[in-house]
Amino acid sequence: MPFRFQCPHCHNSIAADEGWIGMEANCPSCGRKIIIEKREKQTAPIKLIPVQEDRTNHQAIQAEDHFEQKNALIDARNHSLIDSKEDEFVLRSLNGFKLINNIVTWILCIILFVGALTAFMNRRYAVAIPLLIAILPVYYYWLLFNLFLSWLRGIYRNIMWLRVISQSMPVPKVSTETTKQEN
Repeated sequence: MPFRFQCPHCHNSIAADEGWIGMEANCPSCGRKIIIEKREKQTAPIKLIPVQEDRTNHQAIQAEDHFEQKNALIDARNHSLIDSKEDEFVLRSLNGFKLINNIVTWILCIILFVGALTAFMNRRYAVAIPLLIAILPVYYYWLLFNLFLSWLRGIYRNIMWLRVISQSMPVPKVSTETTKQEN
């Protein structure tokens, strides 16, 4: 049955048959004499570290509490943002403005380009060049308006996250005993 081993000199992987174990041969890569050996794979020893019981239990309890708080926050976020019709309306409106901006920009660019092309064909270069140059401000308007809408969307989403987080936070309890002690 064939197996693979490495040359001790050049570390090239060589295939050999089990019947050749113990024989001498030349490495096909470096040409040096080698003895064909089949070695079992060695694994690195695993270092074990003793566990401190009281610290581990405390960490496990903290991790469990953190996990529960995180799940409660995620549930609150999901319910508050998905179920809210106001959020959906605002985000759809921003996307609608972005779509309108894209359509208007494309129409303006096409009109300017066709006008410039027509002027070039009629050899009216004094008209064609300003029409081509006018495409740049239209493009910059499109870019800035899209950046502005993305910025508005990000601010709105951050405000919503803050609202969700504030809704999921426990309300501080004020007892009458503390107010009497302060007076």
